Amino acid sequence: MNLQRTFLGFCSSFVLLLNTTIIGQTGLTNARSFGMCGAYTALAAGVDAGRWNPANLGLRRAPKLSLHFASFGAGAHNNAFTKSDYDLYNGAYLNARQKAGILSRIPAEGWRFNLAGEMDLVGVSLQNYAVTFGLDFASNAKLSRDFVDLILNGNRLDQTYDFSNSTGAGAAILTLGFSYGRSLRLNLLTPYVQEFAIGGTIKYLRGLSIGEVTEASGSMTTRFDGIFGNGHAIVRQASGGNGIALDLGAAAVVNKKFSLGLSLRNFPGFINWSTNAQENEYGVIADSLTAEQWASSHEDSVIQHDSEERVIAGFSQRLPMVVHVGAAYDQGQVLLSGEIVQGLDNRLNAATTPELRFGVEGRLFKFILPRAGLSLGGKRGASSAFGVGFTTGTFHADFAAGTWSGLLPAQGKGIGVAFGMRLELGPNAKTPPKKPLPTKRGKISR
Repeated sequence: MNLQRTFLGFCSSFVLLLNTTIIGQTGLTNARSFGMCGAYTALAAGVDAGRWNPANLGLRRAPKLSLHFASFGAGAHNNAFTKSDYDLYNGAYLNARQKAGILSRIPAEGWRFNLAGEMDLVGVSLQNYAVTFGLDFASNAKLSRDFVDLILNGNRLDQTYDFSNSTGAGAAILTLGFSYGRSLRLNLLTPYVQEFAIGGTIKYLRGLSIGEVTEASGSMTTRFDGIFGNGHAIVRQASGGNGIALDLGAAAVVNKKFSLGLSLRNFPGFINWSTNAQENEYGVIADSLTAEQWASSHEDSVIQHDSEERVIAGFSQRLPMVVHVGAAYDQGQVLLSGEIVQGLDNRLNAATTPELRFGVEGRLFKFILPRAGLSLGGKRGASSAFGVGFTTGTFHADFAAGTWSGLLPAQGKGIGVAFGMRLELGPNAKTPPKKPLPTKRGKISR
């Protein structure tokens, strides 16, 4: 019973975290983007363009000067449990049917959960140039369903439990990016677009820490004469590294209302981890372990432990490559955007499953901009987001929250939030229009 309550408490706390706290291809550091579910490649301007599409820096609509500060976002996601599951099982006595229900929610691949966050420590753009300095972190872990079964139901006779699906990784990286965008006049495109631009961002990556399980295997079998089991894992880690990544982009303004954007991120992108790099190998073998031996502290006679720590020269980590294709339609009072995201790697927060994103921003109020978004596919499935922006024309403050793998928080399997503030001067920093003075005989009084 104690093990069951411990497991349930862990699950409950974790799911509560997913639905009450503040994750790559997330765009968490930009609250405006997050509120539109990341459909932002054709819209990003100023400092935003450095992360999303550097070509937008070359368009005439780009602000002359923009400054971002206090911009951050974070979140978490798992592939099994929702807030509704927490409400159903928290504090309840688990019968056999409820235990089976919990196990049925865990996919055959295992219980997977991800955590990610982004922060722009400072960012500034001046005409066609932008510089950003930020912090990114991401982690993922996977727990074998057999391990959860063992915790819930205990070890059953003549049952073999396979723990080989358990794995995990995590990293934190500082990013310094330099972006440039330039407008081009191409005769081939002149009949179709009013403006065309290309751009690029080169990023220096300073790795702070990394740890990952590179190999894991293990199993346990319960028989009448005892427990037989084995486990083996290799974990490598480092406390520093250096790398580089390149983002490329293209942007086109078809007309006053319609625009397009394309970005290729991390083409290429890698980081070499070399500071305090080491590899730890662990092994354990249990042969005929009985309850009597465990209780009498004689389990060492049948359990063999083995561990080895070795210094290594270092190792390289390739960042996931991602393609974004976006479009935006600005009707004046309503802004619509759409995007297709295609990851070329199935690692960290990128996925080879295509993702469709849709966003809308209302302009019905002078100082308040409501936003909403929807995404389908990708690593998190159907997801939704809501946000609001407060603006004076020059100063902007944005808030957003979203739920992942579910359109409503109660049905979602994860959640994220984002907040940001920015200053913009130039074409995009228009102050709200003043109301005309009262008229007399059809003329404006002065």
